[in-house]
Amino acid sequence: MSASKTEGVTASRVVEKNYFQSFWDQLVIMLRRNTILQIRYTRATLAQTVIAPFIFQLLLFILQQADYANQRQSIPHPTPAALPALTKCQGHNPGDPCITLMFAPDIPLYNQIVTEFGRMNGERGVKLNYAGGAPASLPNSLDIVGASSADFVYDYILANPNRTRWAITFNQPTATNYTNIQYQIWFNTSLTANSSDVFGSEMLTVTRGIDEAIMTVLNPGSTATRIDVTLKDWPKIPPSTLSDTVVQSLGPVFFFCTEMVIFINVLNQIVAEKEAKLRHGMEMMGLKPSVYWISHFLSNTLLVFVSSLVTTIFGLIFQFTAFKETHFMVLWITFFLFGLGMVMLAFFITTLVRRVRVAVLIGIFLFIIGLLFESFVFSSSFVGYIWWSKETMPSSGWQFLMFIPFFNFGHMFLDITMYTTGKLDTLTQTYIPGPGFQWSTLYNPLPTSLRPVYGSTSAFPDVPVPVQAWDFLIMNCFFYAVLVWYFDCVIPDEYGRKMPLWFFLTPDYWGIDLWRSKELDSKQWLLGITPKKDNAPSGPLDTDVVAERERALDESRSKYIMEGIFLSRGSETSYLFSLKITGRP
Repeated sequence: MSASKTEGVTASRVVEKNYFQSFWDQLVIMLRRNTILQIRYTRATLAQTVIAPFIFQLLLFILQQADYANQRQSIPHPTPAALPALTKCQGHNPGDPCITLMFAPDIPLYNQIVTEFGRMNGERGVKLNYAGGAPASLPNSLDIVGASSADFVYDYILANPNRTRWAITFNQPTATNYTNIQYQIWFNTSLTANSSDVFGSEMLTVTRGIDEAIMTVLNPGSTATRIDVTLKDWPKIPPSTLSDTVVQSLGPVFFFCTEMVIFINVLNQIVAEKEAKLRHGMEMMGLKPSVYWISHFLSNTLLVFVSSLVTTIFGLIFQFTAFKETHFMVLWITFFLFGLGMVMLAFFITTLVRRVRVAVLIGIFLFIIGLLFESFVFSSSFVGYIWWSKETMPSSGWQFLMFIPFFNFGHMFLDITMYTTGKLDTLTQTYIPGPGFQWSTLYNPLPTSLRPVYGSTSAFPDVPVPVQAWDFLIMNCFFYAVLVWYFDCVIPDEYGRKMPLWFFLTPDYWGIDLWRSKELDSKQWLLGITPKKDNAPSGPLDTDVVAERERALDESRSKYIMEGIFLSRGSETSYLFSLKITGRP
């Protein structure tokens, strides 16, 4: 290389920055890169932060309006109807034998009464025949059977559930001067009750038929007594306050879907970079794995932040009771923590897979599981709070599920709807509005009036305070962050590189043996990597190979090789690489 061509050549320097300087520089570059990608793919960014919350809440709003229309229905003049005859029983399963009516004690007077009851019921369309005493086994269905005593009726029904539709026990006091017949009706409330009457119209049918039979039997020779009854429901008027029953039951499903859009996008993006070896290329250029994960976390945190804010604002725009009656920050923080928990879960999944197709399948699988979980578990307080009932569920149930972010979110949103929407009064079939959810409510246990009852002892579930759901969501973020850090190191990448399982116990991993940053002169660096001349390969070599080796190891030429790396020409810098360097090991 001539002297004229080496003018302006500057001495190269190899600078080793300390860890924090390098970390910060790389983090700024990665954040800038992620921001550029988010801006470049504007439609995808808007779909995750604005469009998805709007569409899912719009669908929820439409469903709630349809339920409002149903609640506003009124029937000022219900149509009257004649009281029908008693129908025959049906088994628990099609074809199972059963008994329509059992009575006790089976003596002539009471036998005559129930026989007359079956005959008069036949005049109204369904004749019931007396079949004798209650058999030990029931090969086929029977209409009316007799029993020896009330104790026999109780024991038989207890030993043969869902076999007897009705039972009547008679009693006749002897200390009176007139005939006095008393009776008690036993019935299955789950088969008899309807939506407007706890006892059901068939209860009145049995009572009317037995009264007719008693009066007919006690007045022989006269015309059979007939009691005609007409039924008419109370007028139905719409409630003064409409209830957000759809938001309470289906809200967790729609808000879960909103956050899952970001979840699936994170899976697709990170695994796609792994599959395309983009991350491997950046790490080959010196990118620290910690910088890679933190940059993605901060970039997706911004998306979750905006998405949770938009979700809360749209909920107020659509005037959902759960949003109007709840402190704004409570809702925002709930959606934000839930989104962060799902992002960290997505990070963890990406450490286990290398192909986008597999990652998307796993994301869809978790989406379906979460959808079913939010649909059936947290659609009502009875199922949602069963995890904290000592009567029905061991504590290990919720202690395991607390590591799943959408379980903690469902618990929190159920608490919010119970405090705002209220609880259904089964007697009046109306909702009692809740007191509202304020910031201080986070630290108050759920009132017993809003809790369901489980078990034979009517015990209330030990529901934790609402803020515990936040604590678990924060725990989920740290828990999956530790898993990401560990599995990202110990699971082999596409080139088989991995660290030992105990890598965090080795001093080298924490940089204890690293030198402080220093500068090396180009000649010193070159001399440091130049092999000794006496390390020549053994055995005969070709003359051209020997000549090339001598030229490459000639120290008088080495400075020109090194100085030719950076050649400055005005404001521009050209990068020249000498082929001589490639000959060195």
